[in-house]
Amino acid sequence: MFLEELDLTKTLVLEKDPEIALDIKDGSAVVKKYSPNEVVINTKASGSSLLFLSDSYYPGWKAYVDGKQSEIFRSDFTFRSVVVPKGGHIVKFIYDPTPFKIGLVLSILGVILLLVGVITKGRFILFPKI
Repeated sequence: MFLEELDLTKTLVLEKDPEIALDIKDGSAVVKKYSPNEVVINTKASGSSLLFLSDSYYPGWKAYVDGKQSEIFRSDFTFRSVVVPKGGHIVKFIYDPTPFKIGLVLSILGVILLLVGVITKGRFILFPKI
């Protein structure tokens, strides 16, 4: 990263090798939807390429290229990229964090158990066994 001949304005530093031959001459990307939980981008490229999104990389994000799940690469240590094949494609980034879902289910179960405990204890107080 500290080489003088390396132009970081035209280079992506990836966490791991995407194992594709990039052969793009030109391309375009148009953001169709941008919300906190979903980003939809229409792309068109003359060859295999990387779509770079300057949003923070976070493990809860999932990427889909034409409905098929695709790997998200950590780019420039902070951002996200996804491999896009030649041609026109729809790329969706969806925030779907598994730990949040697990926490939500456990919280709901906790509230249910608390209510059952309060109701059960209340019955014993209102209707004591003889």
